[in-house]
Formats: sequence, structure tokens, C-alpha cells
Amino acid sequence: MKTSEIRAFRRLARRLHRQTGGLLWGRACVSGVTVAQGHVLLELEDMGEATVKELASALRVDKSTTSRTVDALVARGLVRKTTDTEDRRCLVLTLSRTGRGKVTEIDAMGDGNARRIFRIIPRERRRDIVECLRLLVEAGDHVEEEDQDEEAREKT
Repeated sequence: MKTSEIRAFRRLARRLHRQTGGLLWGRACVSGVTVAQGHVLLELEDMGEATVKELASALRVDKSTTSRTVDALVARGLVRKTTDTEDRRCLVLTLSRTGRGKVTEIDAMGDGNARRIFRIIPRERRRDIVECLRLLVEAGDHVEEEDQDEEAREKT
């Protein structure tokens, strides 16, 4: 692939990132939830329950950042920490009822904004867009796994 094509892809990816960030937030926060907190809430909803380590891995951020974000959400009553019944040293994170309500608010706003964008895209192309994004995300996951494997090899 030519450098000019790579640069065009990167430029478009940056714009898409900024635009789709706006699909969720539009501002620095939604209903008093920061962008980082919103990502934790949405991921935790998808996962059902998780440890801080699992959540950090899913979000692709370090454990200490995730822990601070989770602590703020616990303090606000949006996330619960409970001791794992099988391993008492392990804390399990779940959404509280209030946290689930906040996720519903975030989803409603994000869904509405996404619908506005998809209205502009011809109906027969919408599935193509979703498929293209799926392929990009899967390729990105593959590259991240390769990077993690390489880091692990370097440590040994």
C-alpha cells in the first residue's frame, strides 16, 4: 500500500474517532459522567462482571488508571465492588441499579446520534459500513495481540 493511501486512511481514522467520540459524549461528560467513566460503564455492562485487571485489559488502558476510574464510580454508587466467592483476594465489579440507569442514558444519546449519521448513508450501504468497521477492529485486535506476544517474548 502506498504511503499516500496509508496517510489518507490515518487522516480519516482520526476524523472518525473525533466524530464517533461525539456520538457518545458531545461534551466532556454526559450526565456528570466523564468520557473515561462512560467507557468503563459501557464495557462493564457488556462484560456483566469483571475484575479491575480484566476491565483494564478490555479497555486497553493500564490497571492503575482503571482502578482510579472505578473508585470514582464506586463512590458515586454507579459500580459495586464485591469479594469473589471463590477467591477472597479478588474484587468483582458490577453495575449498580443506578449505574445501569446511567448506561441507559448514555446508550439513548449515542443511539440517537448514530441514527442521525446513518440517515445520511444510503440504506443499502449501512451493513457494508458496519462490516468494514468490524474488519478494522478485528485487524486492530490482531495487531495488539501480536504486540503483546512480542513484549512477552522480549521479557523472557
